[in-house]
Amino acid sequence: MHLYVIDKTSEKEFLKVPLIIYKNDPNFIRPLDKDVKDVFDQKKIRHSVSGAVSAGF
Repeated sequence: MHLYVIDKTSEKEFLKVPLIIYKNDPNFIRPLDKDVKDVFDQKKIRHSVSGAVSAGF
C-alpha cells in the first residue's frame, strides 16, 4: 500500500495512519503532528544532500 501526500487532505490521512495501526496497543503514545511533519521538512533535515525525501519502500 502506498500513501502519497500531495495536499492537506492526504497529509491529515497520513498523520492518522499510526492511530489505525496501533489502535489496540495500550502502550502506544501518539507523536505530535508537528514532530512528524518536521521529519519531512527539507529545511529542517540537516543531512539532506539532494533535497529529496524518500521512504525507501
